[in-house]
This record gives sequence, C-alpha cells and structure tokens, in this order.
Amino acid sequence: MSEYVNLYTYSDGSMYTGYMENGKRIGDDGILIVPNKSVFRGRWSNDKKNGLGFLKFEDGQYFSGTWVDDVMTGFFTCKYGPGHYYQGLMKNGKREGMGEYCNASGTKYSGYWHNNKLHGKATIIYSNGSIVNGLWENGEMTQNFSESNNEYTSPVFRKVLLSIGNCAYKKEAKLKNCTYDAKEISERLSKLGFDSMCLLDGTLQQVEKAIDDFSGKLNNSDVAVIYYSGHGMEYRGDNFLIPIDARIKSPVDIPYQCYSVQHLIEKLSETDCKLKIIILDACRTNPFNFHKSILVRGGLCPIINAPEGTIIVFATSPGSVASDGCGCHSPYATAFLQTLNIKSLGLFDFFNEVANNVTERTGNQFPWLSASPFRGQFFFNE
Repeated sequence: MSEYVNLYTYSDGSMYTGYMENGKRIGDDGILIVPNKSVFRGRWSNDKKNGLGFLKFEDGQYFSGTWVDDVMTGFFTCKYGPGHYYQGLMKNGKREGMGEYCNASGTKYSGYWHNNKLHGKATIIYSNGSIVNGLWENGEMTQNFSESNNEYTSPVFRKVLLSIGNCAYKKEAKLKNCTYDAKEISERLSKLGFDSMCLLDGTLQQVEKAIDDFSGKLNNSDVAVIYYSGHGMEYRGDNFLIPIDARIKSPVDIPYQCYSVQHLIEKLSETDCKLKIIILDACRTNPFNFHKSILVRGGLCPIINAPEGTIIVFATSPGSVASDGCGCHSPYATAFLQTLNIKSLGLFDFFNEVANNVTERTGNQFPWLSASPFRGQFFFNE
C-alpha cells in the first residue's frame, strides 16, 4: 500500500517528498532534492525516474522529458548554459533521432542524430549566418549539398490523414469546436498533398470502422497522421477516445464504450508506414460523475515508449486539461493551422512552434509529445 511522505531523508542528505511503497519511490509529482546539486520533480516507478520529469542543477542546467529507469529516453529539452541547448529525441541518455543542438558559440546543428553524432541529412547554421546542408555519417560530413551540383531534393511522400472530431455528446458533455477543428485540419492538409479522411461526430462503431479503413491504406503510405479532437480520458494507465454514443456509468465501462489509444498505436505499428503521427487534442474536462475515482485521472497519461517511427502529440501536458476554446477552434487546432503556413519547418520545430503558440495564447496549457527515432526528415509544408 502506497503512502504519501512529506519528507524522507536519505543517508547522503538527499530528501524526497511524494508517494512511497515498501521504501521505494512511486507515483506522480515526486520531488527529490540533492543539496547543493539538483532537484528532480516527476513520475517515479520502482524507486527510479520513469515518465515525464524535470531535472534542474544548481549551475542552471536542466533536462525536461521522459525517463525510463533513470535514463533519458524520449523527447527532451536540455539546457546546458546560456544559448547552449538540445531539443529533440534521446535514447539511453544520448541524442538519437531528429533534434536540434546549439553550442555555446551559437552554431546550430539540426538533423538526424545517432549516438550523439550527426548521422543523416542535417543543416548547420553558423553564428555568422552562413548555412551548410549535407549528409553526415557518424559525425563526419560525407556530402556537402551547398557545394555540390547534385543538390539534395526532398523525396515525394505518400501521405494519409484521418481527422476525427466529436462534439455531439449528451447534455453537459457537449463540445462546440471539435468538428470545426477536424474538418479544417482535413481540408488544409488535403491542400498540402494528404489523402484525407474525415469523421465528424462518430459513434464507437464508426470510429472503429474509420480506423480500420485508414489502417488499410498505411502499407502503401510513407506518412500517416491521425488527428483527434473531442473528449478523452485515462483509465488504468491507458488513454481512451470517447465516441459520441458512449454510455459510461462507471469506470469499468470505459474499455468497452471507448477506443483505446494503445490499441490504435499497436494497429498502426503493424503496418509498413515509416512515420506515424497521432495528435490528441483530447484532454477536455472529464464530463462524467465518477471523476474522483482513483482509476480515472484528469487529462491523459504520458506514453513513454512510443514504437519506432511513431510520434504521439498531446494538446497539453499529461494529467492536465486542455481548453475547447472560445472561438471557432481549440487553442491547439488554431496554433496547428497557423503553423502550417510556415514552410520548411522540421517536424520537431513544427510541433515546438505549435506548443509555444498554444502556451502564449492560454498561459497555462503546455503541449507535450512522446516520440521514437525515425530516419529522414518530413515537412508538413515544404
């Protein structure tokens, strides 16, 4: 049985505040203070950092992202000093996948990383403004497109989209913007070359059929995007998308009346599609009367280990609630649509721009993502 500990002091002087079970740190929002060194705040499991967390050192360095057994694995923002940072994917504590690194002198390295070294197509922007585009292998440039007549040309991707918007829930559960969000995003991405499917106010049967039909297209596609706008909730460590006909009287009804995000991830992972992006604009306030159940928590839970080639985007941070918006679109959909106007934004730069836009608009909504390494680069708008 876990219990909340106001202050537990270790023999080395470090102090912990949070939940413990059998002498081990567990649960969300646990705080570990190492005097004169660091503070960590985040999720714990089996006495180790496991999940979303923020680690800050006395010298100003900080690391924000997802940990797996005390190791940085997932999408991270790392600040090493003034103007010195890395933002992107990490694995086993090293840069692995798409990301941008800026050194203390202001030179930016943006591209694909492997074992802390550039490995693949990348761009270097020097502090004096000069730009080098090329291919790297284990940190060494193998081809300089800036000097070559054989310039790199972006591949033509086969892109598919499934956009779902649910508004017409019963009584107090109704939402106003979700169908507008899904429809507008479908139309905009269609203009950018996506083969788009759109489902508005879907029942569970219709959501299941739409996802099945969409999955059938993925073996012949390079990039797949699913956007969901509507009610969603966490139950027993899984996230669920709530169809408009859901009849939920108690938490045990959730897996039978809603669509599991984990099932969706597994379904997409079975295909040959190289890049799968799931956008969950689904953290609205829980409309059901069992919201105080220990099995059902506010917002959605983080997904720590995204399968290879998968990016899962949350409209707000895990456990938090996103706004439906007071205009025609949610804050996240508004920011997403605006960012589509910017050409040649790398994938993580794109979602970072969206997140900053949302936070500026709301002041208290902080979008978040979970990702695994994937090869190559993709731009929504080239």
